[in-house]
Amino acid sequence: LRLWTPHEEVTQAEQMSPECMRVDLSSALLQLAQLGVSDFSQFAWFDRPPMRLLEMGVRILKSVGALDERGRLSEAGRRLMRYPLPPRLGHTLAQADLHGQGRLGAGVSAILNERDFVERAATTQHECDVSYRLGMLQEVAQSGRTSGAHAGSARPVLEGARQLEGLVDHPGHLTEPFDDDVRRLLLLSQTDRLCRRRGTSERGVMVGGRGVRLSPDTQVRESGFFLSLKGIDLPGQSETTVSLACGMSKEFLLSVLGD
Repeated sequence: LRLWTPHEEVTQAEQMSPECMRVDLSSALLQLAQLGVSDFSQFAWFDRPPMRLLEMGVRILKSVGALDERGRLSEAGRRLMRYPLPPRLGHTLAQADLHGQGRLGAGVSAILNERDFVERAATTQHECDVSYRLGMLQEVAQSGRTSGAHAGSARPVLEGARQLEGLVDHPGHLTEPFDDDVRRLLLLSQTDRLCRRRGTSERGVMVGGRGVRLSPDTQVRESGFFLSLKGIDLPGQSETTVSLACGMSKEFLLSVLGD
């Protein structure tokens, strides 16, 4: 039995390409920056990554303030090294800690970093998949059960959140409703993932021009703007399918980001 099509049989590569040739390199570049490397293209890679992946990794690190103008590790970058998270999510946790919401940031970061535990998503008024999951984690923490997911699959996420919470300086309090706090945190830390919906359809366009399409399972139903937090590129589709999103209004967007 072959779990691929005849076309894939004749077009696939004989060997899988090295991981550094096809994945987000921001975590690896952050470690190299800590070791004093500033020119990543001149580093003695065992398999040299394509320049587009190096540039994308540097762009991510600069967007979260981890590198200075010379490409060297900044103070913010050193702070990110404290967290066992990809730089983008480490920045989310750092921003939450900076605003006295470390416990909220730990929950949000764990949800985005761990495997999704939701089996069937109910339609709610959250308009934010992360807020919806944060509420479910609260249920598991308080009663050991929740609807729409196995508590067993949610516990690793809950444990991850507790471990991250132990790394912050200002945990603060996590009290419902926390929808706007989640939106604000994600918008401040992941601005480059912002998308604008096209009319009333499930389609949208991300900052930079990438076309996206909201998954039918997402909580985002009506918001004119949303953050693409997890995406899947499916064969034959020019748009990225957004499986995890957080919606917001134009008014909320402008109130947080100003000009």
